[in-house]
Amino acid sequence: MPKELSPKLKKNILIALGIALFLYIDCVFILGSQTKSLKSISAKLKTAKKDLAEYKGYGADTQGLQNDLEAIKEKSLIMENMVFGDANMSLLLDDISRKAHLCGVKILQINPQSQASLSKDKTEPSAEISGFKLQPIELKTELSSGYHQLGKFLSRLEENPLIAVSGLKIVRDNLDLAKQKTSLTLRVYVK
Repeated sequence: MPKELSPKLKKNILIALGIALFLYIDCVFILGSQTKSLKSISAKLKTAKKDLAEYKGYGADTQGLQNDLEAIKEKSLIMENMVFGDANMSLLLDDISRKAHLCGVKILQINPQSQASLSKDKTEPSAEISGFKLQPIELKTELSSGYHQLGKFLSRLEENPLIAVSGLKIVRDNLDLAKQKTSLTLRVYVK
């Protein structure tokens, strides 16, 4: 026969069953819906975090594009400074003379050839660079210098991509054996 439970023990068992039932209902209905809600919020936060990372990436790309644009503008200004016009022929000759002086090269003679005489000899079309329509002209020069000074001078001239050496003849100077006389033909593209 089963033993009878005392009323105090019955009361404690009922309280324990009530608490267990309350915890079960709380876990199933209240905490379950809160967990689902938290999972939904967590998914939205992950999406927002991913979108924010993409947005920051676009910002970095935009900054990179702005830097590239500034570099292109700067390069365009440099290119504009390298382009000489027919009206600026004296500036071109002065620039060549200044470079020669800096390199220790003495210019004995410099003779610009007109575009008309150039087009008779060689049929070279005009070129378009960075939005400038350019025509080639030739400069025939006679120089006196040491070998290394001449190399330095040619290097300085060709820093400008619109100036190119199209003819070169080097002869020993009979008066000064350390120097050479050079006939140099430059092709210069002008506006």
